[in-house]
Amino acid sequence: MRLTLEEVAKHKSQEDAWTVLHGKVYNMSPYMNFHPGGIKQLMKGAGKDSTQLFMAIHAWVNAEYMLDACYIGDLER
Repeated sequence: MRLTLEEVAKHKSQEDAWTVLHGKVYNMSPYMNFHPGGIKQLMKGAGKDSTQLFMAIHAWVNAEYMLDACYIGDLER
């Protein structure tokens, strides 16, 4: 599925939090309670492209593997 950034922006609540990482769209909601940094940190990227934020903190983490079950589709460019 291909999604626009406008569509991603509609999903910015804790119960429905989408984000973009490296051109892939993820629904972070199922991961909220498992994130070691807490919900507040994940919500910083809700509804937007959080690639820069993610890379600044977690450059060593393989997000594609870790969030595979949360994958929705690719960002349309």
